[in-house]
Amino acid sequence: MGLKQRNNQHLHKLKDDLLNPYFEDSIRRKVTKEAMVIFRKCRYSVDPRYIGKEVDLDLSENEEHVHIYYNGEQIRSHPLTTKRLNYNQKDLVHILKSDVMSHKEDDIQEHIKRSLKQYDLLEVPSNEQ
Repeated sequence: MGLKQRNNQHLHKLKDDLLNPYFEDSIRRKVTKEAMVIFRKCRYSVDPRYIGKEVDLDLSENEEHVHIYYNGEQIRSHPLTTKRLNYNQKDLVHILKSDVMSHKEDDIQEHIKRSLKQYDLLEVPSNEQ
């Protein structure tokens, strides 16, 4: 019997999820002035009223969505992507209404349609999370 086999007979089998509590720490981010939350080098939109506030992020069990919470309440959920900018349609309308196009209510939807493809081409600086 080899050394490894002798040592293994004295070891106990560990539960597969034993270390999960150590890796499921809360992920907290501050909402940027653009009403975005940065996660894995990608930006995800939230309503502009959360600008400057801290939110918690949680991945869905299948890791296909990122859920965003404020004070324990889910405020947004986005599909997890590799696109640099990920906008929810409602958030984009609120963002534009709050600043850039506050005086052009009727033009917002048309502006969104023309601009979304351009947003996908923008790069996020590599020093951001």
